[in-house]
Amino acid sequence: MKEKKLKRFIFLTIILEILISNSFSAFFSTTIIAKADEINSINIKKENILDDKSPEKDESYTVFNENEKLFKDSVVPKEIARVEGGTELLVEVKLHYKEKANVFFNGKKYPLIQIDTKEFLTGRQTKYSKFRAFVHIDKSKYTKSLGKFYIELEDKTQRADGGEIIVIGEEDNISEHLVVDNYSAKLYDGKNTSYVPLEYMGSIPKDTIVRATNKVKIDKKEYYILESGYRVRIEDLKSIEENDLFNSMKEKNEIKSIEILESEKYSTIKIKEDYKGEYDLITSCNIYKDERNSDFNVEVPILNSVYIRFVSGKINTKIRENLKIDKDSIFKDMKKTGENEIKLGLKEKYYGHYGFYDKDGYLNIRFRKKIMDIKNSTIVIDPGHGMNKLGFLDSGALGFSNINEHDLNRMIAKSVSKSLKKLGANVILLNTTEKAYSLQERPKEAYINDADMFISIHNNSGGGGKLNATEDYYYTSFSKNLALEINKELTKTYENCLFNGIKGDYNRGAKWDYYTVILEKHCPSVLIEVGYVDNKKSFEKLTNEYYREKLSKSIVRGIENYVKNIY
Repeated sequence: MKEKKLKRFIFLTIILEILISNSFSAFFSTTIIAKADEINSINIKKENILDDKSPEKDESYTVFNENEKLFKDSVVPKEIARVEGGTELLVEVKLHYKEKANVFFNGKKYPLIQIDTKEFLTGRQTKYSKFRAFVHIDKSKYTKSLGKFYIELEDKTQRADGGEIIVIGEEDNISEHLVVDNYSAKLYDGKNTSYVPLEYMGSIPKDTIVRATNKVKIDKKEYYILESGYRVRIEDLKSIEENDLFNSMKEKNEIKSIEILESEKYSTIKIKEDYKGEYDLITSCNIYKDERNSDFNVEVPILNSVYIRFVSGKINTKIRENLKIDKDSIFKDMKKTGENEIKLGLKEKYYGHYGFYDKDGYLNIRFRKKIMDIKNSTIVIDPGHGMNKLGFLDSGALGFSNINEHDLNRMIAKSVSKSLKKLGANVILLNTTEKAYSLQERPKEAYINDADMFISIHNNSGGGGKLNATEDYYYTSFSKNLALEINKELTKTYENCLFNGIKGDYNRGAKWDYYTVILEKHCPSVLIEVGYVDNKKSFEKLTNEYYREKLSKSIVRGIENYVKNIY
């Protein structure tokens, strides 16, 4: 009995030491922010390498057991998928990159396809890649459980169960009017359960009235299926009370007038309608590339046209074929292509779009024109990570000597902001150290401030080996060239200044991805990974004021080049 008590005492003592140690580490990490600006160069005393799986990037990260080929806790959907019949259900899992596996469901086999590239995995020092398959769910008259799917390696050595699949019967469809309660609502494909919003679809603005035909659930995420067939997050909508407006809504929303207005920054489509009904804005020029052995990408498009479809609408205004359009407009013509659809021909590229309802209830859809000069442009800069909603510091990745990623992000962001202001730009630098911004609220600041660009500054991890490089990310096609120009200048600085002409693999490229902070479509947006905080050579440069300033200036030059040579 004494031996058992002694073991229990030793165990509790160890746990207490761990908790005290972690609390001190968190306190020290928070305290060091106050002195971060005083850093010039740091003598590296100890290595503190963390996994590159930063929650700031809106991914879920897991520490893997190297003996596992199939990581069971990574299966999606893990618990439940309640979907309409006819849906293509996205199944995802993390496997050892050399493995082959299949999804088994309802008597059918679906091969899993590896998504992450070898370069991506090497850069993050992991052997585990995302694998995906789409599983077809047959239609059903009645709502019923179809049981669980499972994933099995081809050599049958490992198996993992997935969530329960429930098909919603046709008899359980709904018809419910709702209104957009967020500043905008992103649209997802209603035919599958992908968690990536549709890049070629415009978001629908606050106060838009929509009709939901179904409610679906994928694990903890819930969505409404709209009359248009698209999917919207449930938290972006709220119910409508049965008021006079609601009761007077007609089956068809009459579109009474459509005009094109011009300003220095925008070409605007102004629309008068019976009520604020759902519409689709489809850009026909954006093309996805799904390359199995390369990163996903979005082609920089040759602009062609934009379609606006009024879901419950009927256009009762005459669209003149010889409509006179201002010479400074990005549009060349406007045509009615159906009872509820117009087509806008483009003569110029545009650089973001968003919709809103003015005080008179008119729908305004603004298309951003190209920036003519960096002077007087508005740029929002987001130092990645920082204070969270619970009042604690999200320090991002940890480097050496207890210097964290957020410290470096903030110092670089301040330097970039200072240089841009000297060029005459109106810069809004988010105070992420003292104010808590969610991932969604950061790009919202660009929307609120009518920004011409949104720049999110980060530093990478997972480079504890040989990797010492820069990379950046974009989501919309009109953001790609901004990402390319910044990446080009950062790479030059790495090779010619930081490492004095020594050739090396300093460039991991400008890539398409769907990080939350760059999903918005109202202006070009990029996320920059300046360097690696857990690579000793990179860390030495990032914490040296001279070299850090060089890197900051290269970001500014990239922005300048983008504006001067805007495509």
